[in-house]
Formats: sequence, C-alpha cells, structure tokens
Amino acid sequence: MDGTLETRYTKLVKPFLKQILITLLALWLVASLTQSLVAEPPFPTLPIAAFWLTIFHTLVKPFLKILILPLNVVTLGLIGWLVNLGLLYLVTLLVPGLALVPFNLTLGELSLYFSPLIAAFLTALLIELTRRFFHWLLT
Repeated sequence: MDGTLETRYTKLVKPFLKQILITLLALWLVASLTQSLVAEPPFPTLPIAAFWLTIFHTLVKPFLKILILPLNVVTLGLIGWLVNLGLLYLVTLLVPGLALVPFNLTLGELSLYFSPLIAAFLTALLIELTRRFFHWLLT
C-alpha cells in the first residue's frame, strides 16, 4: 500500500511542484529584468501567481489549444502565443498585486513606447520562453 502511495506522489505531485517552482523562477526573473510585470509585494504575490499560472497551463491550456487548433494551423502556431497572453491576463485578474503595465525602452537616442497590449504580449512571451528553458534545463 505504501509503495502505491509513494508511486502516485512521485508521478503526480513532484512534477506539479517542479512546474510551480519553474514558473515561480520565470515570473521572478521576468519581473526583475523588465518593467512590464509588477508584483507588489513580491513574496506572497509571485508564488500565488506561479501556482495559478501552473494550474491554468496544466488544466486550461490543453482545452484552449484544441479549440483554436484550426487557427493555430493557419497561422503556423503564432496564435498559440495568444493563449499564453490570455492565461497571464487571467492570473493578473485573480492575484492582487500582480499587474501588466506598459513601458518605455530606451536604447541610446531611440526611445520605444510599448502599449499595454504589446507589453503584455512580450511579457507572456518572455515568461513562456523562460519556463521552457528552465524545464529543458532541469529535465
């Protein structure tokens, strides 16, 4: 009986906790390096956001991917990034203290303003790429 419970724990809970930690690391890194993701205060906000984002990526994202499959095929996968944007936006609605904000990027004399939608899209893209990198690194 104990071997069965340990096997279930190993197969279900450990990978889920690992995904939460990877998402937490990705959120922290993106929030630290960019101005577009604001978490105030960072300690309770980022772990809660990582939990919800992992839940949504695990349970909701597969169904959304199936629903938008025809559009995903036509756009060669580019519309799939909008799913990540939607999930991140949903997390910002659920977690108080987490916000996506527009920002300016200054490169020498060139100053670029990113609107809220573009900033949110770039933030979702950075978070997903960071999550995938750390998942690849740790598996």
